[in-house]
Amino acid sequence: MAPSNKKQHLVILSSPAHPTPAIELGKRLVTTQSAKVTVILSCFDKFVASLSKTIAAIPKTDLFNIILLPPADLSGLVDPTHTGLYAVVSGVRVSKPGFLSAISALETPPTALIVHVYAIECLKIADELKVPKYVYICAHAWYLALIIYTPILDEEVGGEFGDKKEPFLLPGCTPVRPEDLPDPMVVQTRKDYLEFLQIEEFGIAVRSKTMPSKGVVEREEIATMVRKIFVDEEGKKIRSKVKELKLSSEKAWSHGVSIPIFYEVQPTTLAALRDERLLGSVDKAPIFPIGPIIEQGTLTSKSDMLFEWLDKQPNESVLYIAFGSMGKLSLEQMTELAWGLEMSQQRFIWVVRPPKTKPGIDYRGRW
Repeated sequence: MAPSNKKQHLVILSSPAHPTPAIELGKRLVTTQSAKVTVILSCFDKFVASLSKTIAAIPKTDLFNIILLPPADLSGLVDPTHTGLYAVVSGVRVSKPGFLSAISALETPPTALIVHVYAIECLKIADELKVPKYVYICAHAWYLALIIYTPILDEEVGGEFGDKKEPFLLPGCTPVRPEDLPDPMVVQTRKDYLEFLQIEEFGIAVRSKTMPSKGVVEREEIATMVRKIFVDEEGKKIRSKVKELKLSSEKAWSHGVSIPIFYEVQPTTLAALRDERLLGSVDKAPIFPIGPIIEQGTLTSKSDMLFEWLDKQPNESVLYIAFGSMGKLSLEQMTELAWGLEMSQQRFIWVVRPPKTKPGIDYRGRW
């Protein structure tokens, strides 16, 4: 069959939590793949103004288009003060009809779908369109390893991660200290944790249900399992499930996962994700370390002053502090952090955002 000259049209679906990486990934794909890219953004009401301003400042081209959906209405679904993963995923679910409508209205049908990891339920849209589907993550390889292995850790500790003192072991990876676990696993609500737990089940890759062996299975256990499968009524259900898993394994949930790092930054973790004796026994999809996806900001005279100051400091002597676009501290928390940094006598750069006066309420005054 002769190769197709059909122009690639890649559609990226963003969760409300990470619009900027979706936009920057789209720009990268236009540049490196010479593809037409459409980015469809879901959002929360409080970010509409700033996001609209960002989109308006991006030059329009025939190859790059951004569609901003109406803000997700979570009234009656999520407590207004809640800003965790459950709220983000709920925003995606509410926006799904908008995603479908926007895709249907495109003049050129998509040839592939790329979804943010928190919008992973939207992979099913690709099945309806009969196009390849990919997942992008805005974090590191360690985060992907945790997503894949958390269902196993959950069975071991019953979801109670915050009380543990010993590091958690991930096959082939550096152990994860309890204090380094992502927020949905330790500091947010049960609903947030359950959403995090389900990411892998919804399709980060083919779920083979075969994890790295943790020991020898005794012969008595084998005999019991065989009897259950071939004799007991439960065996019928097991055999039915095996057939179901076999069918699902023949059709990968996703055809690849992109991570915004260089291979050299996390070679051990990436190797574990690709090794079928380790995490690769679960994650069958290719892993693409595509390098940092960073918005190119405009340098100012203050930026020049900052770089001049940095150039005068010893190597690896400056602490960089930032909590992301959705991470806001109260005035009291900011004060405590400021005192702590002052007392540490450590050089630092701190990205300061306006504090919030109460949980979930953004402070709109000047800071």
